[in-house]
Amino acid sequence: MPATRLLSLGSSCTFHDVSRLHPALLDYLSDSTPVVIDASQVEQVDTAGLQLLVAFAIDCMERGIVFGWKARSMAFERSVRLLGLGALLESPGVPPDLAGSP
Repeated sequence: MPATRLLSLGSSCTFHDVSRLHPALLDYLSDSTPVVIDASQVEQVDTAGLQLLVAFAIDCMERGIVFGWKARSMAFERSVRLLGLGALLESPGVPPDLAGSP
């Protein structure tokens, strides 16, 4: 079973968090290790935060890096649907150790 790297977004994924998240996401693109994103605690999310995650998802797809979601809060899901970003934030694959997880 391949190792995975976990990224927890915390309670906020907004414009104010982008400067903290961007370097972390770039680090996750530095190798081909599968990435798991935990958005279960997100209470606040805005367009800037989602734009950063969409860019990360596209970069993962272009580089062949598998990423998956451990969990996504209702607030996160609602914002994704409201902005019509569902298809862009889908996982290109789910790491094997998360198969069957929501």
